Amino acid sequence: MNLIIENTKAILQERGLKQKAFAKKAGYTEQKFTRKMSGRSPITWKDILNIANALGITPNELFGIKIEEDA
Repeated sequence: MNLIIENTKAILQERGLKQKAFAKKAGYTEQKFTRKMSGRSPITWKDILNIANALGITPNELFGIKIEEDA
């Protein structure tokens, strides 16, 4: 799940979002989200959905998978 953590942190940084504010938007306390982003607490499939939804992206994008749509 390190890939999820790395990609989440990169997206937050790209968008200029603070982890504390984002944690609340994703439905976590700051402490719980920090534990997940530091690898001290496991990331579940539900966490992946929560994070992706809060970022407005697909779970695939958290894994670094970009699907091109035909025009």
